[in-house]
Amino acid sequence: FDSSFVNFSRKLGMTGQRLDIHPRLSLPLNPGGYFDLTPSFSPRATFYMASENPRGRFFDRYIYEATVDLTTTFVRVFETGFEDLKALRHTIRPKLIYSYVPEAVQNDLPQFDAVDNIGSANGVTYSINSTVTGKYMEDGVKSYLDYFYLDISQSFNINEATRKLASATDKRRPFSNVTGEARFTPAWWAAISGKGNYNYYKHWFDSYDAGLGLEDSRGDKLNVTERFIRDTTKYLEASARVRLIKPLDLTYLIRYSFDQQKSLEAVWGLEYTHQCWSAVLTYTERLEEKIVFLTFSLEGLGKVAGVQGSMPSF
Repeated sequence: FDSSFVNFSRKLGMTGQRLDIHPRLSLPLNPGGYFDLTPSFSPRATFYMASENPRGRFFDRYIYEATVDLTTTFVRVFETGFEDLKALRHTIRPKLIYSYVPEAVQNDLPQFDAVDNIGSANGVTYSINSTVTGKYMEDGVKSYLDYFYLDISQSFNINEATRKLASATDKRRPFSNVTGEARFTPAWWAAISGKGNYNYYKHWFDSYDAGLGLEDSRGDKLNVTERFIRDTTKYLEASARVRLIKPLDLTYLIRYSFDQQKSLEAVWGLEYTHQCWSAVLTYTERLEEKIVFLTFSLEGLGKVAGVQGSMPSF
């Protein structure tokens, strides 16, 4: 039952209240013991009371979503014969999701955020997930390490595939971008990761992340990531954490733009961690501002207080 009541307030423009009621009913099934099949139905009712709106004061919208989730798992275990690394487990998990949301007239509704404009859907998302896990045995204690992780997915829009063409040059493009994530961990202290968004029709990456992470048993960490968004940005992000003493860490983060050939952001931090609380002091330099931020956190409750100071650029 994912629902909310929000009051939207601002000095200029439309304000108002919105009640969004969004339950979901699902039935997990396991036909024959080979597949996990989960049909679900999610009605949604949204009610508005708006002010400063020439189209009226009260609005409502009724819509629903129906989905069917089908997945299965293939597992094979390989004995290695090594003293420490006892076995490797390879898991492959294909998934198929069908989703349907009917079209709804929403252009007369107050527009506060994404909840006010739910797009129609009639399509299939297919994905495959693969993991290679190592099993270790040391002094009678078992431990596991995911050496390799891969997840690839794409969607097919049935509405787009069956729509009427608007002109002789119009083309249907029902396939979404191919999204993927991969992570290779050759040892517990090192990890290579990557995420990508591949344009199926233009045959190029719209965006990608490629990163390297290192850490030691003391708690020191180093991460370097290259981020690319086509026609928008390309920058390098590097972060480091140095454990000065057991409860006190020194942190540093920098984002450097290859396009602008300058630093976009630099953050120095000092973090103190106790058994049930922590405090973080950071100093941030951006192109347009300098910020000092002090945060207190209680474990299990989240952040409970913050003090922020801002200085002009220099």
